[in-house]
Amino acid sequence: MSTSASPIAKAVHHLETGDWQAAHAIVQNDTSSLGCWAHGIVHLVEGDLANARYWYRRAHRTLPDVDTVNAEIVALRHTLQKDVPKKTTRTDTRSSERTALQARSKEGEARAAPSEKASSKKGTQ
Repeated sequence: MSTSASPIAKAVHHLETGDWQAAHAIVQNDTSSLGCWAHGIVHLVEGDLANARYWYRRAHRTLPDVDTVNAEIVALRHTLQKDVPKKTTRTDTRSSERTALQARSKEGEARAAPSEKASSKKGTQ
């Protein structure tokens, strides 16, 4: 696992390897929705359903059956992977800047168009 992984990703890694105590040490102070979900999973693994129920409620999630805890860990991992922002390359940045310039240019043309129409009407009268 890379050293740049988020704390929750590290906790998920610990859950995947069966070390719920290490995962708990990481997530116990994380009050984000994902942190609460991970905390709930920790308590599912531990077998503390009352505490798991509390953390799932805080994460706005339904408490799953205990025998689906591995599926919950996988689901959390997939959610974390979806939420990781794509690294921006220099090419991506230039492309975005070019698109923004093109949009501003078109806006300028659209604003100029009505006044050009008005001046051409004056010339034909």
